[in-house]
Amino acid sequence: MEISIAADGRVFLAERQGIIKVWKPDTKTTTVIGKVDVFAGLEEGMLGITLDPNFLKNGWIYLNHSLPETTTDSDGKKTGIIRISRYTVEGDTLDLASEKKVLDTVVQRDECCHVGGSLNFDSKGNLYVSVGDNTNPFASDGFAPIDEIAGRSPWDAQKSSANPNDLRGKINRIHPEPDGSYTIPEGNLFPPGTPGTRPEIYVMGNRNPFRISVDQRTGYLYWGEVGPDAGWPKDGRGPAGYDEVQELDHRRQARRKQQDRKNGAVRCRDDLQAPDGHGDGSRWLPLLDRVRNRLGKQHGHPAGPHRIHRPVTSGTGGRVRTAPHAAERSDLRPPLTIGWGESFCHLFKGRRCPC
Repeated sequence: MEISIAADGRVFLAERQGIIKVWKPDTKTTTVIGKVDVFAGLEEGMLGITLDPNFLKNGWIYLNHSLPETTTDSDGKKTGIIRISRYTVEGDTLDLASEKKVLDTVVQRDECCHVGGSLNFDSKGNLYVSVGDNTNPFASDGFAPIDEIAGRSPWDAQKSSANPNDLRGKINRIHPEPDGSYTIPEGNLFPPGTPGTRPEIYVMGNRNPFRISVDQRTGYLYWGEVGPDAGWPKDGRGPAGYDEVQELDHRRQARRKQQDRKNGAVRCRDDLQAPDGHGDGSRWLPLLDRVRNRLGKQHGHPAGPHRIHRPVTSGTGGRVRTAPHAAERSDLRPPLTIGWGESFCHLFKGRRCPC
C-alpha cells in the first residue's frame, strides 16, 4: 500500500493485510518485522506508513491502520475506526507493545469505498494524513455521490468531504509530540475552538486523495485525487469525471467545497417520491448550502484550482492514485514516503524491486 525510505537506504513497506516489511540495501533482502491486526474489508486495512523525521535516532514509525473491531452506532449502523499509531522499530522487530495512539477517524462500514490513508511528514515535523470520503459512489451513475434521501448517508459525500466537523474526505495535518499526543500547526483551515469544525483539517472537499507527497524544500503538498466515474457530462446531473494531481502552496490555503474538480454544477438527490409512493431518484436539485448529512459548520468555501486534470475517458491505463513524489528530486533527502506502484519500482533503476 505504501513505502517509506530511511536515510540509511532501508525501505519499509506496509501491506494491506497488516504486514510490515523492511528491505535492506546491503543484503538486498526483505524481512517481515511485524504484523498488526486490521480490518481489511471495504478497501480498509493497513493504509499508510511513514518514518519519523528522526527515525535513525528514535526508531519511531507511524502506521495508519483500520482497527479489526466493527461495532454498531445508536442507529444500528456498522462503524469502525481508522487509527494512526506510533510504534518503535528495534532491530528487525516492530515492537507492538510500544504503540502510542495518535489520531482516530470514525468510518461507516455498511458500504464501500474511499478511505485514502497516506501519511507524510514535512520539514517542520508536521504529519499529513489523507482520508477518503468513505462513500459508496456506485449508485449515482458515475456522478458525485450526493444523496439526501433519509437513510442514505453511506451514499452521500456531504456527510464527510463537505463536513468541516468530520475528518473524512480531507487531508489533515497535525504535529506529533514525543508523548504520543499532537498539537495543531498554524495555518490549518479552522483555528482551534471554531464551532462546528475540526482543527486538524488542512484540505477539505476530497473524494479519495489516495497518495500524498510533501516537497521538503518548499513545503508544497501534492496528492493524486481519484475523481468521479462519469465518462461524459449530463445536463441536470453534472460534469464528466476528472482525475487530478493537486498542488497546494501552504501560503495560500485551499478552501474547497463539495464541487466537481472542474468546478461544474453538482446536483443532489432529494426525497421526491414517484406517484406510486416509491422514491425513484429521478429528481436532482441544485446543491443547497444547508444539507441533511453535513453536521458541522454550514457554509462552504469556493473550490480551489487543480494542478493537472485528466478525464476518466482519456487514453488507457489506470486512474490517478499517486502524486508526484520526492524520490526523483535532487533537492530532497530521505526519509520520504511514496505510494506503492510503478513509481516505487523506478527507484531501483533496473535492479529487482523488493515488492
